Amino acid sequence: MFTFQTQLQNAEEHRLDDSVVDRSSQNQLLAREQRLDGQTHRKQLTQPSIKSYGHLEKRWRERGEMSRKGVFLSNSWAPKEFHSLYIETELVNTHGVEDALREKDLVDSVDFFQLLQYLWTHDSYDFQHPRYRSQIAFLIQIMAYTGARPGTIVVSSAYAKSNDSLKYKDFELLLMPACDGPELVLKVTLRLAKGRRNFARATVVTLHEDRKCRGQCPITMFLGFAFADQAFENLHPRQLGHLKIGEHGHLPLKFKESMLEVPVCRVYSEGAISLIKAVTYDVLRNQANQLGQRLGLQAVLRPYNFRRGTANAIAGKITAEQYTKLLNHTTKTSAEYYASNEVRVDSQNLFLQAAQETERLDKMQGMNFYKQSHAPASLPHSENQKILNDPEYKRLETIESDVLNEVA
Repeated sequence: MFTFQTQLQNAEEHRLDDSVVDRSSQNQLLAREQRLDGQTHRKQLTQPSIKSYGHLEKRWRERGEMSRKGVFLSNSWAPKEFHSLYIETELVNTHGVEDALREKDLVDSVDFFQLLQYLWTHDSYDFQHPRYRSQIAFLIQIMAYTGARPGTIVVSSAYAKSNDSLKYKDFELLLMPACDGPELVLKVTLRLAKGRRNFARATVVTLHEDRKCRGQCPITMFLGFAFADQAFENLHPRQLGHLKIGEHGHLPLKFKESMLEVPVCRVYSEGAISLIKAVTYDVLRNQANQLGQRLGLQAVLRPYNFRRGTANAIAGKITAEQYTKLLNHTTKTSAEYYASNEVRVDSQNLFLQAAQETERLDKMQGMNFYKQSHAPASLPHSENQKILNDPEYKRLETIESDVLNEVA
């Protein structure tokens, strides 16, 4: 079994001299100007390495996008067919470019169970902090059960300075009835999806308790983080077994307002788990690589392998629209504008090779689920007067009046 370090060394040995790349184009690529918010920034890009058709095709696509945006001179553009022919003929003969693709491995339900079983029962690795073991388990579960890209759940390498990842505001924890007693469900809003970051119509995936195996239960992991962070508004662990479902059929477990912007999975910094620094893609990738090595996997365990596993597990078992929605692929029809943001697919069970249990999803589909029958239809005159006399209400009313006068 090759170690991760050995594979990196081998990759370096196959890297060709960067002098192969056209110098003038390279300099333009490395020193292109971007105007953001009225200020000019210089973005430094890493020098491209030439190893295979795929690498060169990708570099061409990047350069083509920049050409269309006017970054390069118009006379530097050439048709895709010209580039492809040059890569496949001239560079093969003169620079030994290989027609090779990296193996795209996937993690199936058996691999998934073995990873978690090893992590919790046999892995003697000494993490920087005990929370890291729970975090890698939780991130593995989220990737497998939702099919999300890694950059959707941790800090993407493309947005390294954003410190944006799954935060408490992206989760909704509910207690609702089930055939074997009340169960907790976790709704995950994937607002950092590729190409749709922070869009209003973010995909929402619903996960549920796994009472047969707590080691692969995302609810159990999430509760551990929330209680450790004291994130709940008014909830103690001892109260979990005594919660009562309200008359409208579910009980939301609220988080403190101050915790909503806090990342759930965070890094170790200055002797403790940071209160603000989210886990990055590099951290997730390295921990996944190392976990696979310790388990004895011959292939490199990459975060993206979980997404491929999910895609294969759900293929043919759900509709094309559901498949597209869950995996955040570009839809080719207008149906997505009429569809709910919530994916009505039990992807958690499908990944585990079990039958879908859509009853809980059906219950949560309609407006009636969030109905509050105890809410008053109207307020007494005294309560209305309190609102009208509230200083903040008066201030906003003045602003509204001023704006209306300006546009009149």
